[in-house]
Amino acid sequence: MTSDQHLEHHLSDSITITDNRSGESVEIPIVDGGVDSGPWTNLLPGLWFKDEGFAATAVTNSSITFIDGAAGRLEYRGYPIEDLANNSSFLEVAFLLLNGELPNQNQLTSWEETIAEVSDLDPNHHDLLLQAFQKDSHPMGMLTSALAALSSMHPDSRNVEDPKNRSKHTENLIAKIPSIAAAAENFRNGNPSQPFRQDLSYTENFLAAIYGNGDAEYTPDPIFTKA
Repeated sequence: MTSDQHLEHHLSDSITITDNRSGESVEIPIVDGGVDSGPWTNLLPGLWFKDEGFAATAVTNSSITFIDGAAGRLEYRGYPIEDLANNSSFLEVAFLLLNGELPNQNQLTSWEETIAEVSDLDPNHHDLLLQAFQKDSHPMGMLTSALAALSSMHPDSRNVEDPKNRSKHTENLIAKIPSIAAAAENFRNGNPSQPFRQDLSYTENFLAAIYGNGDAEYTPDPIFTKA
């Protein structure tokens, strides 16, 4: 590559910002489809950038999610979302997001067992909490309130600097959300809460807790489970 070609290639992967008030310019490299705001703020101190809805602003680089809206691309850890939706379960994708790779069979079995072990709610806690709501309360409001209350039962969850502690409470949160959502929906419909069963999957348990009407033998339709 000649010096002119090198310069042309270098300029094609950058943008140049000029402050017409002072005549000063700064060249900013384009990396992975984005530019660093640092040089902008150094060149234009005290000047705010308005970006309504953060439509063109990335808070940080992400090793988890890649989005290209114009091309219709969404990837998690390098896997296209359509492949994950067609070939992986919810818990497999959750494992992927947390660990960077899809689980092998042994890892998946262990992961599913871990989630199942902590999926049930403290009946005294969640029954008292649900009684504070009206029957026609919005389920999302009930869910968010219950999640906030859940943190009071696990004060050590505030220790986010410890990776093991962080993982423990991430697992607890993933396990509890379908339990809380099902309990809230049953409360709104005047039905008793249903404990989760060890013979059903994560998704099946959620569906059975809502639609099983207390039938210990109820098995959700596989089509709904896959959806």
